[in-house]
Amino acid sequence: MRTCGVDRERGGLVYRRKVFAMTQDINWTISRDDAKSISRIVKRTHKEHPDVFDTMGLTMDLTACHLNGCSLDLADLVKAESSDFIHDVDGISRHINRDTGELGACFLPRYARKAGVPA
Repeated sequence: MRTCGVDRERGGLVYRRKVFAMTQDINWTISRDDAKSISRIVKRTHKEHPDVFDTMGLTMDLTACHLNGCSLDLADLVKAESSDFIHDVDGISRHINRDTGELGACFLPRYARKAGVPA
């Protein structure tokens, strides 16, 4: 169940789930190199699968995923084999929670950065 409230700082309505006491903001602060890699991924996606994904939506999905709980190995994903590439891109697009930036339905991209491996 959702409730509606007014966020005076942002000047608009905010919907919150009653179950959660706090809302979680999505982190959008991305490095220049990561932004370039995501741009390359989006361009490759449009080249291999034209008219399937929205440019802005896919860029936001990949960015939110990478910065909010499932860090991606972007450099390797750009060069990934076609089947692995579309598995990750489509899976992220289908399973991203657009309220939190986290992946759901137990989906784990093949090019998720391994735990403990530095960026």
